[in-house]
Amino acid sequence: MRRWSLLLLPLLCACPASPEPEPERPEFPPALGDDLQHALALSSVEVGCPGAVLGVERADGARWLGAVGYADPATGRATETGDRFRIGSITKTFTAAVILQLVDEGDVHLDDVVAAYLPGLVPDGDRVTVRMLLQHRSGIPSYTDTTYFVVHLTDFTPPEEIVAVAVAEPPLFPPGEGWSYSNTNFHLLGLITEQVTGLAWHEAVRARLLDPLALGETYFEGPESRPGGIVRGHLDGVDVTDAIDTSWSWASGGLVSTTADLATWQRGLLDGEVLSDGGLEAMLTDAGTPSGAPAGYGLGVYLRTAEEGRYVGHTGSTQGFQSDLFSLEGETGSTADGAVVTALCNDFLSEASVVSAAAWDVLLAN
Repeated sequence: MRRWSLLLLPLLCACPASPEPEPERPEFPPALGDDLQHALALSSVEVGCPGAVLGVERADGARWLGAVGYADPATGRATETGDRFRIGSITKTFTAAVILQLVDEGDVHLDDVVAAYLPGLVPDGDRVTVRMLLQHRSGIPSYTDTTYFVVHLTDFTPPEEIVAVAVAEPPLFPPGEGWSYSNTNFHLLGLITEQVTGLAWHEAVRARLLDPLALGETYFEGPESRPGGIVRGHLDGVDVTDAIDTSWSWASGGLVSTTADLATWQRGLLDGEVLSDGGLEAMLTDAGTPSGAPAGYGLGVYLRTAEEGRYVGHTGSTQGFQSDLFSLEGETGSTADGAVVTALCNDFLSEASVVSAAAWDVLLAN
């Protein structure tokens, strides 16, 4: 029985879901782990991040975690494999999954217009659909591209106000007639989630995804917390962890997590534990562009085609942090087939994708 059909259970009882035991995993090959640690050390120096954590899970479930550098250079605390980082836009995969569960349940339809749920909030709300939000084909500008965002970065700002700031800007193109990545789209999806479920966005994510998959180290900063918090985030070496109010990140990029939790999330999502077959197929279908060319994006996930196969996942970039989470659908005969790679860095200018690429090179060579 697929777990997605059971995910309403936490909503029907006051007690939290019991965490599932960590599965017994095959041993990760020590020599491969040594190669990955070497790749992590070299790539983290290349991108210049104070600290980094890399996670690799093979198709057979064997998992390796490595860490380098400093979680907090000011105190000299070394980075550890279980450290929590802001994951930025990897959050979008969670937001999309909740919406697609609501589609599975018949409470939301992909071709419903935004105005059906949030009347009057978006000028073209009678033309922008839920599908367009998930695909970044709405034409609504990203609030992160506005001057207001830069000026008020440290101020608590409700999502409705953030959306209002974005839609006050001229649309990038008529709804459905282009493709442009916009964080505002996922704030709107968060608001739709709240409207339909009656829960705060982070509560819906927890009840439907985090607790059922036992993602105990994943949470939304602000309303939720964990002892020890997160590692310190930087901008070109300067600590900027506290230079943003987390309300700005919210449903487009507000979650905190670890490499282990993200591997569990990616595996559960793509193995059908979260969505129905139809929901997962929709998520992994390229949005396309008006010219007919691929967009490289589905419903809340990147879809990147390479010679070795298709990479599915998401990148993340938020104040002080960079992250990268992808799995490979390939038949290369190497360790990379079906693997999940997660890279977390604690500097906004340090490309986590470079760290991931180094890990993929190791896996493809073995």
